[in-house]
Amino acid sequence: MYLLFIILLLSLILSTFICSFLVNKVNKRWLIIISLFINAIMLGVSSFVLYKIDVQKYHKNVPGLFDSLGIVVFIFFIPIITLINIILIQLKKN
Repeated sequence: MYLLFIILLLSLILSTFICSFLVNKVNKRWLIIISLFINAIMLGVSSFVLYKIDVQKYHKNVPGLFDSLGIVVFIFFIPIITLINIILIQLKKN
């Protein structure tokens, strides 16, 4: 389970780091698209790899919202991490 949190945190750090360098080079709309693309690719590939490694460990049928999602939690976190990136970039611009 810690691996899921590490991957989510790495995705947030990597996309924020890349977008912070691009903040002065591209306009706001393209920056949001780049951030969404980075998060979608990174989390999509990691969910595919984790599913191929061990299906039973990362796809559980237990009660609870985030406990039962397993690797599908990556899909839910793509827009959340993108929104966090947008907020951090707006704070950096100001």
